[in-house]
Amino acid sequence: MKNMQSARTLIVLSCWLLMATALARSQQNSADATGGESISLVTLSMTWGRGGLHYGPNFIWLAAPCQKSFSVPCECAMNFKVIRSQEFAEYISSFGSAPVPVTYRVRYGSDGQAEAAKLDSVGNWQAERFPANDRLISIKFEFKKGQPSQKQETGYRSPADCFPSRN
Repeated sequence: MKNMQSARTLIVLSCWLLMATALARSQQNSADATGGESISLVTLSMTWGRGGLHYGPNFIWLAAPCQKSFSVPCECAMNFKVIRSQEFAEYISSFGSAPVPVTYRVRYGSDGQAEAAKLDSVGNWQAERFPANDRLISIKFEFKKGQPSQKQETGYRSPADCFPSRN
């Protein structure tokens, strides 16, 4: 009876070992299939503003210049339209004229360009404290009034233009 129980235990442990090995190989193959993609924590120093007619006094916006230069200036922006909490607004205001450190988990492609970005934190506020729509980064352009028929063009790669390349 004791030998039978030992044999069963050995079989169960062997099965677990085989499954763990298969899982590890599967994850390695998945990582190899990404073609050199990697994820890095990247912190942007963003200027901030508070308040707005539509969203109220606790509305917060953050901005940083695009990493690339364009004929039409652009900036990377975050607008906290949903949270609008006084606690968060006062926390951001505590930075005074200093920029706010905003950290993202950035996935880089094999070409060294950012392909995706997920908010990690705004200062010491973790991303989980924000509604999903407040975690988004956008690119904002400001076209200047020109002469009649003057053409203004721009191109952008979101989110690549907001983060330094890894080349």
